[in-house]
Amino acid sequence: MTAEIIFICGGVRSGKSSFAESRAEFYQSAVPEATLHYIACSRALDDEMSQRIRRHQADREKSEHSWMTWECPVNIGSLSENFFSKDIVLLDCVTTLLTNEMFLAESINEQKLTEKIVEDVKKLSKNAGKLILVSNDVFCEPVAADDFVKSFTKTLGMAHQKLVEIATEAYSVKNGIPVLKKGRGLPAE
Repeated sequence: MTAEIIFICGGVRSGKSSFAESRAEFYQSAVPEATLHYIACSRALDDEMSQRIRRHQADREKSEHSWMTWECPVNIGSLSENFFSKDIVLLDCVTTLLTNEMFLAESINEQKLTEKIVEDVKKLSKNAGKLILVSNDVFCEPVAADDFVKSFTKTLGMAHQKLVEIATEAYSVKNGIPVLKKGRGLPAE
């Protein structure tokens, strides 16, 4: 069995993570024995990121639902064996995961990095019931002249296309409003 994959993308502070968490909790309400898992890819490298991580943790702690959190900045496929067919797994976020993978790579090969991200997502989807992927929409900003940033943007774009292709649903979130771009969607809560 392969998990149903839900892809959620939006700009910084768009409400995408809150929407993803509410979707995960909604899915769990239909399968109460399902465990909610949160794969956090961020690293607290500065004060701003530390504050964002604490805010996300506090949001989950305030929830009436119980979350199991996995701190995994790279090689997310290695977590696959921890999930079962009814589990709901939320990965936040693909953008941060890609950044971490790029900094570890000996050389940057956009195609190989895209394939690694997609293969790791497929590994996760083999055991879970639902897999929710959160990512950033960085494509409305001008691309910097820096070669690393160009490579990052190209790789993220390729990864998004491949992930949406295998997803059953895809959403774009702007100003806290999710818009269904692919799939049947869910009724409003």
